[in-house]
Amino acid sequence: MPIDVHASIRDNRLQVIVISNPTNAAAQRFFFGPFDITGGTVDNGKIGIFSWAQFSGGTVNDAGTEVDFVRVAQVSGEGLIVASPYGLPDPPVGLNDLASGTQVTATVTNLVEDQPGVRRTLVGWEGFGSVPASGTSNQATFTLNSFSLLTWKWQTQYLLTTTAIGGGQVSATLGPWIPESTNVTPNPGNIFIGWAGDSISTLTNLSFAMTRPVALTGVFTADSDSDGLADIWEIDHFSNLNQAAAGDPDNDGVSNADEYRHESRRG
Repeated sequence: MPIDVHASIRDNRLQVIVISNPTNAAAQRFFFGPFDITGGTVDNGKIGIFSWAQFSGGTVNDAGTEVDFVRVAQVSGEGLIVASPYGLPDPPVGLNDLASGTQVTATVTNLVEDQPGVRRTLVGWEGFGSVPASGTSNQATFTLNSFSLLTWKWQTQYLLTTTAIGGGQVSATLGPWIPESTNVTPNPGNIFIGWAGDSISTLTNLSFAMTRPVALTGVFTADSDSDGLADIWEIDHFSNLNQAAAGDPDNDGVSNADEYRHESRRG
């Protein structure tokens, strides 16, 4: 898993921010310090140069931490790190060098649609240092007096598209964005046959987790006498609409309703 390590050195004081999986919306952040470095090895407040063990051996015992790059930036004021996997924050993503005591009003758009049927909605922000601990808006206001981190938090939503053919209705418990399940309610005089599109189920109540955009079509057919048997099935099997769902005219122990559901033919 990739990690970003941000270390701030001011005079004899060290602070460290570690971000695991930094480009992911579920990134985790860890804060260390501040540490005051004292002793005879400190030369006029200059801590010196960091070094990381960055070897990767061929065996489990000597496998180390692979470091892609080390970047050193000198800031004249205070460092503000802004993290966001989506959108165009202001101040921008990365390290921002701002004068100590700056009144910062940080903002970002509430909504990003970066793929068809996929969007990211802002749910708030988290902060460290001078940034307040958390908030739920697209704006954070604070006075920058120390090394700080502002992380914009996002939620991924998928589009559920539902349609119906044959006279019925399709309704969903949530949506059209981030639905958790979808339900079918036939109109009077119609009967549900099944789903088309991203599902071929025949379950009336279809529940599923949204992990991608989904398009569903509820397919219905006429049931003009509202007996639970499709008109076309009754005409095909009996040449009339006079049958009852509980009937068993061929005396095979299977009701018309079950024969219809299983699409079995009369004996």
